[in-house]
Amino acid sequence: EQQQLVLQVCDSAAQPSHHQAGTGLRNLRARLAAAYGADAQFCLETQAGQQTCATVRSPWRVMTAEEVARGQSPHR
Repeated sequence: EQQQLVLQVCDSAAQPSHHQAGTGLRNLRARLAAAYGADAQFCLETQAGQQTCATVRSPWRVMTAEEVARGQSPHR
């Protein structure tokens, strides 16, 4: 089973956003897809009257010291 890194940031003061396809979000999704393919996801959710949460999920793997020293990419 593949491990995942999940990073979530929530802001209760954020206003609801209808900009699900802005340049920055489009670039983030493109970079995730280029690095991890279908194994990565980005989600931006606004819960009316509560908070807005941005969540990034990507594969997680531990690299050995030798891999780091060789400059190997963590993306396989």
